[in-house]
Amino acid sequence: MSKGVLYFVLVLHSVMVYTQLLEEQRVVSYQRCLLDADCQRVSDNSFCFGNDDNKVGICKCTSGYELLSRNRTFFACLQNVGWDESCEKDVQCYFMLSNNAECDTTCKCKEGSHLYTDGRCYPSIRLGDYCQTSANCLLKDGTFGNCVDGKCECKFDKQMPTEDAMSCVDSKNLGEPCDNNDQCSFILDAICRVTCRCSSGFPQPHFLNNAKKMPNAQNSYKGSSCNNGNCTCQDGFHGFGSKCARSVEIGGSCTGIEECVPDEKYSAVANCTDGICRCLPGAVDETVGCNSCRTLHSFGVIIACNLYLLFRYYLA
Repeated sequence: MSKGVLYFVLVLHSVMVYTQLLEEQRVVSYQRCLLDADCQRVSDNSFCFGNDDNKVGICKCTSGYELLSRNRTFFACLQNVGWDESCEKDVQCYFMLSNNAECDTTCKCKEGSHLYTDGRCYPSIRLGDYCQTSANCLLKDGTFGNCVDGKCECKFDKQMPTEDAMSCVDSKNLGEPCDNNDQCSFILDAICRVTCRCSSGFPQPHFLNNAKKMPNAQNSYKGSSCNNGNCTCQDGFHGFGSKCARSVEIGGSCTGIEECVPDEKYSAVANCTDGICRCLPGAVDETVGCNSCRTLHSFGVIIACNLYLLFRYYLA
């Protein structure tokens, strides 16, 4: 055996011995004994530990029981119990449920904690607050969010927290069908009236001639910013219906048709197909970026067509 391996074995053995000593110190009482009966006169479910060869031992709880209330003359061994099982002391609940549990005739999670699917108690953390694990992120309906970068978040990208930060709802844009005000709440001063609408006193925003301007709108509207009292689509966005959509060129990655065309009237020219903005077969419109070359499928013809367009551009 090499010196390196021998050193590793010695270190590992020392750690195991030290761990065992710590465990024994935790579970033994102060009560000295010679026989198991000496211990059992004080508490059931105990035995005399370390009394080999007529040595004086120390009373210890048998496996599955926890040492409680030890002093020089008294100790008590009680069984570790799980959720909703009868108990006498809080510590009986800790082993199976964690120290977020307590004994109230039976073992329960403490106030502000809950039982997770792994059978243990975890502190209940609201959406947006700090967490250690997704098990903290209990929602009102009994499901769980995700713990991301130390904060509880909704599980799905298109969801948002409700006002009480205890539920997740699908977020809706202005003009989209809704079920409750929470779905519209990411838009300032919006309410649900069949669709998400601006509340009384806040006119419904709309785009003027697709000119990237929404008068009397909210500066929290996604992809927009407030400019001289008007909501204006930010760089890289364009007006589409009643919202700002990300501007994607033909051939770029997309999530919907609104990213590929500047207005609904161009829906017959291009579309988002398989996550890519593509010109529809036979459609030609320079506004969208669909020229005759983009409707061709032969690689050689496409090159020739593009050279022709480039030549025509320089002659113009």
